[in-house]
Amino acid sequence: MTTIIFDMDGTLFQTDSVLEGALEKTFDYLRQTDRWQGETPIEQYLAILGAPMHVVWETIMPSASHEERQVADQAFWDFLLEEIRLDHGKLYPNVGKTLEELYQLGYDLYVASNGFMRYLQAIVDHYGFTSYLKDIYGADRFETASKTELVAKLVRDYRIEGGVMVGDRSSDLTAGADAKLVTIGCLYGYGTKDELDSADVLVEDISEIRSIVSQRLENHQKR
Repeated sequence: MTTIIFDMDGTLFQTDSVLEGALEKTFDYLRQTDRWQGETPIEQYLAILGAPMHVVWETIMPSASHEERQVADQAFWDFLLEEIRLDHGKLYPNVGKTLEELYQLGYDLYVASNGFMRYLQAIVDHYGFTSYLKDIYGADRFETASKTELVAKLVRDYRIEGGVMVGDRSSDLTAGADAKLVTIGCLYGYGTKDELDSADVLVEDISEIRSIVSQRLENHQKR
């Protein structure tokens, strides 16, 4: 069966729908405990969304100590899960329908994300995707340093030969290309069109994947 690997943030899940609330609560806590002064760096976070979390904290809290970043990280994930449980999150249009259709057509579906496993699992459980996905690869599950390493491990573990990587950032496309996968760039996510220039194909709605993936895979395998 054919494999399709999805990124999560900016591809399936509208992360900003829970991010602002969770980040605001996190920095409120940091301010209350004298670990942060100033505004909550929401825009800075959105600009690098999809990066490994250690990079996120180093970028948005450049003067903080390692201990302060660890406190922020723990609080952030706790608040993020709370936002998901409170149903403050949103999927992109047609995500549920598309995953169900691809699953019913016999595709092996995976998620590979720099997000932590408990976050990814919370989304999958909340929206009822568990039965559609063969596996979920999060950054903390294998302590990989990049999306490229994570996708490479997934491909090795499942002995995948030929497939598709779907994502909204250049790191997704690089990971897919390095693993010899067809790459689909999602224009509706957080990456810019220029950032997604290297994609084999671009989509404006996830529902387009169903109609193009079979043809793209066939062409890719003939190369």
